[in-house]
Amino acid sequence: MKNKIVSVDFDGVLCKDPESGYEFGSKNYIDFLKTAEPISFAREYKINEIISGRRMIYKDITIAWLKKHGFIYNKLYLKPTDIPIECTPVFKAEIYKKSKSELYIESSIGQAILISILSKRGVMCSENGVLYE
Repeated sequence: MKNKIVSVDFDGVLCKDPESGYEFGSKNYIDFLKTAEPISFAREYKINEIISGRRMIYKDITIAWLKKHGFIYNKLYLKPTDIPIECTPVFKAEIYKKSKSELYIESSIGQAILISILSKRGVMCSENGVLYE
């Protein structure tokens, strides 16, 4: 997989997902964004695109975190705040569909299935190790 051009989700792939109970915009959530531990294997790959459901308002914090942890990537796509949470897989699929990436890595089983269906492309789920095509 090291030679593949990949796009990835952020939370759950590059770092652990925030625990339930974190409210978007709360001090706890912002602290999580700044201090989340990276998932070790993720830094071994050059990432074509990070396509995340993280909101665009956290772009500066996200870029600082990526630099701090040495991630190499071409493009960062964060979800605009006007897109509802239930539309996150549609947002991700639309970008991935137009991407030159050969694979998208998603942490959520449900989102991986939907992104694969909507993009008509392969999506690897890091939660269960299944490739959805």
